[in-house]
Amino acid sequence: MTKVVANGCFGGFSLSREACDALKERNPSKFEEVDPNYGYLPYDTPRNDPDLVWVVEFLGVKAASGSHAALYVVELPDGVPFEVDEYDGSESVKVDFAQVCADLLADLEENNDPQMARDTLRNALVAPRELD
Repeated sequence: MTKVVANGCFGGFSLSREACDALKERNPSKFEEVDPNYGYLPYDTPRNDPDLVWVVEFLGVKAASGSHAALYVVELPDGVPFEVDEYDGSESVKVDFAQVCADLLADLEENNDPQMARDTLRNALVAPRELD
């Protein structure tokens, strides 16, 4: 399963000082630009980054959230394309079902395996779940 971190309130994605310090300690070269005073990640950090997911799960969503954030973790089946959609800082994780269906048809044509296609579709249709 793929885990994705997003912000569930208006205000914007940010990390607490404790989360910033933990990231810098865990992977200094990757997170050297993180400023614990603001809690913003480098722009190119993917929301499914293993270190980011680790710090939010390790500290818990409340302790990892910045002052104007309410972080949460969503779990998606592996390989399901997603994007983080944002409005005024509040975010939701969107699954690209058109791409899932296109990949499914390509797999069917390539492998001619209806069971694999059904399993892929079933996994993609499982509602993303928010983790506590």
